[in-house]
Amino acid sequence: MKKILIIQTAFIGDVILTLPLIEAVHRKYPGSHISIMITPKAYDLVKANPYINEVIVYDKNGMDKGFKNFVKFDRKIKNQKYDMAILPHRSVRSVMLAYSGGIPERIGFDRSAAKIFLTKLVKYSWDKHEVERNLSLIDEKNGSRHIPIFLGTGDIKKAGIFLKEQGVIKKDLIIGLAPGSVWATKRWIKERFAELSERLIDVYGSKIILIGGKEDEELCNEIKKITGKEIIIAAGALSLGESASVISKCDLFITNDTAPLHLASAFQVPTVAIFGPTTTGLGFGPYSMKNIVVEKILSCRPCGRHGHKVCPKEHFKCMREITVDEVFDACRRLLK
Repeated sequence: MKKILIIQTAFIGDVILTLPLIEAVHRKYPGSHISIMITPKAYDLVKANPYINEVIVYDKNGMDKGFKNFVKFDRKIKNQKYDMAILPHRSVRSVMLAYSGGIPERIGFDRSAAKIFLTKLVKYSWDKHEVERNLSLIDEKNGSRHIPIFLGTGDIKKAGIFLKEQGVIKKDLIIGLAPGSVWATKRWIKERFAELSERLIDVYGSKIILIGGKEDEELCNEIKKITGKEIIIAAGALSLGESASVISKCDLFITNDTAPLHLASAFQVPTVAIFGPTTTGLGFGPYSMKNIVVEKILSCRPCGRHGHKVCPKEHFKCMREITVDEVFDACRRLLK
């Protein structure tokens, strides 16, 4: 029996891809007390997880920002007397929280920025999916393409109420679209999302739901305005947990390389993933049984792990050359 702390304070997508690791830790160390440290944005993804005994919210860009708050937060960790820290997040801050928090066993990747402070280094293999890389931290493998995700009953209920209020009924073909991304170059062109939505409505009579956070609301409104169709906008109207519940009810999901892609994978929703500046070779592609990746083979791809605010080559070919016909054809194949 151990007290184990898993630190994953990166993006929401990274937290989703850490969920199989949490399950594996629970299985490998039965009876142990498992805590996870995440940012406030990711709380909905872990609050109902039965494999977790404690959720520690670290608001590194808000109330816990700065050195003084780091020391205060680290003191809390030290008081918990953890036996082991597992660090899928490779930042200096994550490693130092475990080290200065007095956790004797600290496991992380050999590409961690402060690897000198880790007690066990695991090779970060580029030829693996991120889920598999995370599992390698404890020498485990995922027997199936499975991401264990658990949602709060309140989120499920509120999502159901939202869909009912929007006129969605059981017999509807529900297609979700996630047109946003933190990185501008990861976004497929909005006019093409609009044209694709029109075609899916005209051909299949589908209900289109635009998914995203508050920051994606304006983009989704622009797409709806271009189409002139009755499109449902969930961006900005739902929490992360509620949005995840809506995604789970979709018959098809179309997304850029962003967090909703991994939510769709977790629920095994057939997914069309549009990749521009990034590639699946980086290890963050769809982790589901039914998916099609639409991308262009270009010598300049990938141009980074996360994409950019603007195209480094100034031509944006990776997204501009992906046509509506190509994405619609991928949708048609999955809907068959």
